[in-house]
Amino acid sequence: MTLLLSFMLTLGSGLLACAGAPDDQAPLSAPPSADAPSRTRVDTEFVTRQDMHRAVLAQGRTVARTPGVLRAPFAGVLADLQVQPGERVTKGQTLARLRATEGQAALAGAQALVAAAKTDEDRARAERALALAREGQVDYPLLAPQVGVVLSVDAAAGEQVVEGDPVLSVVDPRGIGFQALVEPALLADVAPGQAATVQLGGPTQPTLQATVRQVLPDAARGTAVPVLLDLTAPLDPPVVGLYGQARILVETHAQALTVPSSAVLVDDIEGSRRVARVDAESSVRWVPVETGLVEGERTEVLSGDLPLELPVIVSGQVGLPEGTPVRWTP
Repeated sequence: MTLLLSFMLTLGSGLLACAGAPDDQAPLSAPPSADAPSRTRVDTEFVTRQDMHRAVLAQGRTVARTPGVLRAPFAGVLADLQVQPGERVTKGQTLARLRATEGQAALAGAQALVAAAKTDEDRARAERALALAREGQVDYPLLAPQVGVVLSVDAAAGEQVVEGDPVLSVVDPRGIGFQALVEPALLADVAPGQAATVQLGGPTQPTLQATVRQVLPDAARGTAVPVLLDLTAPLDPPVVGLYGQARILVETHAQALTVPSSAVLVDDIEGSRRVARVDAESSVRWVPVETGLVEGERTEVLSGDLPLELPVIVSGQVGLPEGTPVRWTP
């Protein structure tokens, strides 16, 4: 009896084993093997070498450095104006004629006599006075002082001017530069001879090459200081008063080691900086770095173990522990 009971129990256990356990009690799958760990996906870029620059930005406008202003040498009437703004002229060309006030008054008086004459004798005397007044008129020519372009016309034909009044100005296109207004805190970095660029109007306009000529001394204390820039090529058309922005290069580091700025993490408390790079085994290595110039989206690295042939993480590195296996895409 005992042997029979044992046999039946053994047989029943075998049948249950063959039928299998219910689905909700299935055995767990085996853990992944150590040589195939899950990896965190990150975005990377490679370290590069390039020239890095530090620049001072300043708003300003085009100016005439040495305009040739023609002024009235005596009081009179602008009898004739032969040019308009923007017109090119040659040295010595007659641009306008000025008639002396005395001659203009004599002519007006003689014309009044002719109009008031009642008899033939009065009319004859008035005609002789008119002829003498016309002969005595002197139209003084105003000549272009240099080859250039008429920059402005400050008086109209027939207009009365006094001695010293500006009549018009002529400028050599090579004499048109850019006057940038630099903040006092940045002025110590600006010096004559530094390379610069000038962007007139919007970003779609061409960039002009320039050089710092001088820092102008006539600035009020505490206000932006005017800095005069020479344009490498003459402005065409030569127009003053055009507003734009100057970018003055005050420091250059040739072939500096650089990383994308997004790769540099800054400790908010200590101010220290570090970069996560990917090692040869595709694991995270945190590298303390010292940074230098920042230009565009690149940051200069002054110290830190960042080989050129290994990438740095630019996205997804926040919170990753040292040694984390990663799957990266450049």
